[in-house]
Amino acid sequence: GYGNEELLFTAFRNIVVNACKYSSDHHAVVSLTLTGKAFVIEVSDRGIGMADAEMKKIFQPFYRIQESRSVPGFGLGLSLANRIIRLHKGTVNVTSEKGIGTTFTVALPVARPVTD
Repeated sequence: GYGNEELLFTAFRNIVVNACKYSSDHHAVVSLTLTGKAFVIEVSDRGIGMADAEMKKIFQPFYRIQESRSVPGFGLGLSLANRIIRLHKGTVNVTSEKGIGTTFTVALPVARPVTD
C-alpha cells in the first residue's frame, strides 16, 4: 500500500525542525535519493553533535541530550518520527560527531502500484 501523507509529513517535519534547532546556522541540508527498493532521505545539520551513548537513546520519548536542555522542546519529536517511519516499514539511522553535526538517514520502501 501507500503511506499516510499526514503522518509522514509530521515525521519529516520533526526531523528537519530538530536539525534546524540544533544547527549553528539554523539550517538543515535535505537530500532525497531513489534506489531500486527505497526512497532514502538524509537530513544533516551543523550542530552540537552527539556521543554514541546519546544516539542510542534519542528515540526514547522525553529523552533530551544534556547539551540540548537550553533549547525549547519536550523530547517527543524524534520518538514520534521514528514510530511513524517504522509504521511505514522504514528505518531511521543516525550518524553524529561531537561539535560537527548529525545526519539522520530515513529509508522508506517504494510502494508497488495496486493492480486488480
